[in-house]
Amino acid sequence: MAMLGIAWAAWDLLPEVVTTREATVDRTATEVSRWVVVGAVPAAAVLCTVLMVGARPFDRFIVRFLGRLGLPAGDGDRDRVRDLNAVLITLALFFFVTHCVIIAYEAGAEFPVVPVALALVGAVVATLGVLLRDRLVRDTVVLARAIRRSGR
Repeated sequence: MAMLGIAWAAWDLLPEVVTTREATVDRTATEVSRWVVVGAVPAAAVLCTVLMVGARPFDRFIVRFLGRLGLPAGDGDRDRVRDLNAVLITLALFFFVTHCVIIAYEAGAEFPVVPVALALVGAVVATLGVLLRDRLVRDTVVLARAIRRSGR
């Protein structure tokens, strides 16, 4: 909803047609409606959320399959839900800030887009590393033990 509010507030500042790629000698310019600029990031956020939440039943299948093989199946369901929530919250913030950057840039704000995008990606990776560090350490230790037991 926040992304839609930002888009609504900036709607009049956006040009009717946005050029996403300038014309060169070899190709023509690529232009899209402002509807695409306003709707692309929220649509990507919804798609990622649907795919991640929709994969939960498949996650349970993998855990049961690994358990039958005698392999470590990871943490309990509660921990996996907590980790999924951490990822979804982080991605929601990432998509929101990305949407704001795109809208501001297309509305005419002058700022260095590439450094902002790199800082944003770095912040997401660092945040997920902090939030999921316990799982990453546990999974690495469990994997190392499984490799030692297999004799490889």
